[in-house]
Amino acid sequence: MQGKLPAGSKPAGGFPQLKNGQTVQPTNGHKEVKEMERTKAVKLMGAALPAILLLFPIAGSTTPPIVVTTTDDVVDAAIDCESVTIADLPGPDGVKSLREAICAAENNPGIDEIHFDIPGPGPHVIRIEPSLGQLPMIEEEIIIDGTTEPDFVAPGPPVVVLDGTNITLSANGLAIRAGGSTVRGLAIIHFTSTGIGLNTNGGNTIAGNYIGIDVDGMTAAGNGKYDMGAPHRPLRGHFIRRKRRALV
Repeated sequence: MQGKLPAGSKPAGGFPQLKNGQTVQPTNGHKEVKEMERTKAVKLMGAALPAILLLFPIAGSTTPPIVVTTTDDVVDAAIDCESVTIADLPGPDGVKSLREAICAAENNPGIDEIHFDIPGPGPHVIRIEPSLGQLPMIEEEIIIDGTTEPDFVAPGPPVVVLDGTNITLSANGLAIRAGGSTVRGLAIIHFTSTGIGLNTNGGNTIAGNYIGIDVDGMTAAGNGKYDMGAPHRPLRGHFIRRKRRALV
């Protein structure tokens, strides 16, 4: 269906049902959201987001979460990303960046959770630093949960934003090679390549995000190549939880 969807409506045919009654939209055949759909079809999720969060609880890790406490895109906890450990955080600046959290998670065996506790009122915009390039490729199972930010209030929009405005070279918002990972409760906008790129392994959960949409739920803020995709292979084994075509 193109254009604006009436409030409370579903695409023709509805979504497939799991045995327990949960509703999912498989990514097989998924096409990127067109600019017109982003500007016309997007509404705030209303009651959809808390329903999603209840229906799709995240299986947690066995270690305490790594908590991001700044919007700055820095790595000062070690010489480079490959050297950052959870024990190194925070670095000399006293805060934990998303980049540092991903680096530390990549260097820690097993699944890790990244939570958020960024001071001040949202939205909390993490603008990627061009000199550092895109965030590290995620090759270990991970959970990145923007709904843990204290000023997130369901059923409101995300309050943690990944913004690639400052990057001119090709860059993804998040690039995930590991299967079994989860990303939820983020807005991912203005990246030159893909908002979320899923590569190699399946079984990932992408839920309750605004990808290519600003946090007002109306303003197109698209990513250059795809809002959601895997450039060289069909998306199989991943699920998109969504109520509107522009929300994933």
